[in-house]
Amino acid sequence: MRLSGYDKYYYAHQCRKFTVHILTSGFNHYSANDILEVNINNNRYYGASIKALLLSGGEADLKTFNDKKEMLGFIVGYNEAKREG
Repeated sequence: MRLSGYDKYYYAHQCRKFTVHILTSGFNHYSANDILEVNINNNRYYGASIKALLLSGGEADLKTFNDKKEMLGFIVGYNEAKREG
């Protein structure tokens, strides 16, 4: 996903924190042992999504969004909630 603007490094850091947490802790019903890689995507036609490449060879949609801004807001909120808890 391409990030631009004055806050691109902030969002890149937030995405990295989110990805590391998912890889070490899992997400929803997927454990950390199930997930090989996390992909954060933005597509002009299909919206934004967070996908997990699974060790079993499959791919799972962890979360989908209408646009990149909504997805980045979720990632920042997730990181903040994780920090608070």
